[in-house]
Amino acid sequence: SSTSQLVALEAMDENTEELEKLARAAQDLRQAFIDVESLVNVQGEVITDIEEHLAHTANRTKEAEEELARAQVSQRRWCRYRWFMSFVLVAIILVIGIMVFWEHGHP
Repeated sequence: SSTSQLVALEAMDENTEELEKLARAAQDLRQAFIDVESLVNVQGEVITDIEEHLAHTANRTKEAEEELARAQVSQRRWCRYRWFMSFVLVAIILVIGIMVFWEHGHP
């Protein structure tokens, strides 16, 4: 009877050890899931940051394109203004030249 009790105690010890191993394995698995969840959350934050940076970059690019369009319009206006002023200057010089020629040609 004492042998059977000893065998029963050894079996219980083995079962206890197995249960402890299972408990440790379950705890390790739980920790692995927590780690994966943490990584997923971090990646989600990174993706959100990337999306925000892309939106900001797209907005700044649109603003830059609009600024370039305004600069082109301004450059065309300035070019037309220079041609107009050149024409006016040539016209003034011609008028002065004709007046001087007319005065010296007809005393």
